[in-house]
Amino acid sequence: MTTVITKPDTVSIFRSGAEVIRRGSVSLKEGTSVLEITGISAGADRNTVRFFTSEPFLCTRFRFLSDREREEMEKESDVLKEELELLKKENEARNLQIGLWQTNGDFTAHTGVNPAEVEAYIEALPSRIIRLNREILETEKKIKDLQEKTDEALKRESGPILRAELTSETEGICQIELRYQEGNARWYPFYEIHTDAKEPLELRMRAEVAQTTGEDWDDVKISLLSGNPSAGDRLPELRPLYVDLSVPAPSNSVARGMMMGAGMKMAVLEDAAPDMEETVMMNAVRAETPAASVNEEETMSEYILPQRMRIASDPNGVYADLLTFTIPAEYEIVTAPRKHPHAYFTARIKTADLPPREITDAQVYLKGIYTGDTDLSPDFSEEAVSLSLGRQERIHVTSKQVLKKSGNVLLKGQKYTEYGYETSVTNNSGQEATVVINDQIPVSQNKSVTVEVVTLDGAQLNEETGILRKTIRVAPKETVTVKLGYKIFWPKDKNIREIYSASAVSMPFCPECGSPLRGRVCRSCGYRI
Repeated sequence: MTTVITKPDTVSIFRSGAEVIRRGSVSLKEGTSVLEITGISAGADRNTVRFFTSEPFLCTRFRFLSDREREEMEKESDVLKEELELLKKENEARNLQIGLWQTNGDFTAHTGVNPAEVEAYIEALPSRIIRLNREILETEKKIKDLQEKTDEALKRESGPILRAELTSETEGICQIELRYQEGNARWYPFYEIHTDAKEPLELRMRAEVAQTTGEDWDDVKISLLSGNPSAGDRLPELRPLYVDLSVPAPSNSVARGMMMGAGMKMAVLEDAAPDMEETVMMNAVRAETPAASVNEEETMSEYILPQRMRIASDPNGVYADLLTFTIPAEYEIVTAPRKHPHAYFTARIKTADLPPREITDAQVYLKGIYTGDTDLSPDFSEEAVSLSLGRQERIHVTSKQVLKKSGNVLLKGQKYTEYGYETSVTNNSGQEATVVINDQIPVSQNKSVTVEVVTLDGAQLNEETGILRKTIRVAPKETVTVKLGYKIFWPKDKNIREIYSASAVSMPFCPECGSPLRGRVCRSCGYRI
């Protein structure tokens, strides 16, 4: 029986799981040889194991050993443990010798001792003890190395062991390869935006790679796959879609409960949300690795890392750089005061310039300084998107409602409410600032409800969405105020409510305030899903 130790050579890691290729070699004689092949991890899917040999060796049969066969087999760890015990006993004997030499060096209890012998003994004692201590240290190094080999052998023996029969008409070196699916590996992408606020920004795609197989992967070629094996997924099946007359609409309170229970992406209009958390500033320390090459497969993308890596068996992963995209950008200061009374430094980019990959958020580095995370889930139906690069703390924004007046419209059977708002922008910096104010007025989706503009103060209005955009210039230490006013008319025997429409982005929204959700608790209003 010949034991063959295989080591991981190439690993293709999915978002969850991996395909591992292990390799090893063994010198075989002519005829039939029985091999016991170790190294497969306990997390391996045994049903996916494939066995390959080099010519002219032919594998006639292979199988995994049963638990009883594993107990009865000759184990490498047992041999190593015996050697380990011998080395430890050698050091015990040396320590005993040192004790005896030191004890016998005390001649105070002896009589009739030859002074010349005493002198020779004392002179030889230090060198003898030094020699023994040196031998102890050398042996301890051997013990440490042997203990590591023993631990590695125990790990190999704890995993599945493959027994294979190989035949050949000639002797030679047989190359062995194992391929299998491993469950205890994963990777996930994350993104960084780097900009100096002048040149095109850089969107860097990076990866964290981790594995917990119980075995360190040393000098391994790594590739990262953008998905998971999914050939077994059931194809979606279309069923008949029927249309019928609708039932009467439920009351407002019932309808709202139905929407919240069904998880619809709508929300009743509320006052401005609480302030966002303050951005934490910290120095960015970053090590770069060579970029990966990309192979676009039929079902997913493969990122091939250019250098062999060492990935220890540890939940804490290692990092690798994959791709860098250079994206033209227009930089501006933007505020949406009725949502959050803050100003943000933004980069406006074309959605067509973004990579066609699933991106959720990105870490932002402005002139090398970390300024926080920004949402990067654009609506690709829009021509452009503004990315937040961090708070602009030197621009102070306030927004307040200065008018809310309701009344009846004579002879038309209508009610109305008139709203007035003022937004003030103060520049506390030492240079002129150009600020974009985003605001909105309601848009009617019912012909019996109308919205009439009172004042836009020069803002550009998108009549389809009701979104306003006004650009102002604010001198140092200056405050500029922008006004907005509108009226809503509706039948006096009806009630109205204002709701936010769902975004085209696939991100879930809070049913209470309409803000994007990143978990089960809304960061804006505290609503719990």
